Amino acid sequence: MFKLALGTISEGGRALSLLGGALAIYAAFFAAPGTAQAQPGKLTELLRLDGSSASYDSDTVRFSMKQAFRQQAFNDPQLGNNDKFLSAADAAIDKVLAPATLKATHLEAMRGKLTAGEIDTLIDFFKAPLGKRLTAMELSAQAVDQAVIDAQTLELMEALKSDPERADTFRRLEKSMHVTDRGVDAALYGVQIISIGLAAGHEKTLSPEEVDRTITYVRPRLAAQVQEFERSLIAYTYKEASIAELNEYIEFTSTPLGQKYVNASLKAISAAISKAVSQFGDALAKELDKNSV
Repeated sequence: MFKLALGTISEGGRALSLLGGALAIYAAFFAAPGTAQAQPGKLTELLRLDGSSASYDSDTVRFSMKQAFRQQAFNDPQLGNNDKFLSAADAAIDKVLAPATLKATHLEAMRGKLTAGEIDTLIDFFKAPLGKRLTAMELSAQAVDQAVIDAQTLELMEALKSDPERADTFRRLEKSMHVTDRGVDAALYGVQIISIGLAAGHEKTLSPEEVDRTITYVRPRLAAQVQEFERSLIAYTYKEASIAELNEYIEFTSTPLGQKYVNASLKAISAAISKAVSQFGDALAKELDKNSV
């Protein structure tokens, strides 16, 4: 759902600057809590109705990740002007974050997590007027330029100070959707892609231990920042939704089925992006080999 803005994290004496795109790995999928095992027709329908297909098919994730990667590379005197390296990184990002690949991994991770009856209930929700309206809001927010969002969110957040009922409703929605956990995990995958790529640019390979140390350091520093951006962007995304509509959405996501759906989706999204991260180093190496010929 959200595109998150620039975050700067200091690690090992150097800064990792992450554009909204690094965090937008998570953001692009907020509108799509998940999918599940079912007959192919029902599964395809659920993907379409809940916004998952549109989120995975969107160029937002790949475009934003490339921006994040290039911004950090530009801070490196050896890599910032290396067009071959940057082009190779772009191609590798396109490959590992390809929609078909992400969808396939997501679906495999969801296999067996929901029953056919539960899927029917979810389809009914997203077919209903409220489900359609909220999904449309979420997908619409994905398509808006970050500068436009930034220009409006300050005013929206200021207005919430005099509207405690709406502010509390947004906080409850955030909690029911486990937004912070999802955002932090996705942002950290962006950090890993950037770290692996920049190391490769210097003909180095990061060990799993080195990656883990970076993640351990960054995670607590990133959580507060992610939460701040999420809250402002929730206000933007649902600015046209009534409190009654939001309460109905919260009621749905807070039910046992709603929580089962949200939690399974978190794991599926994590599986899809984690696989992309694990493949990025090899994909980049192959692209660099092509460019060296």
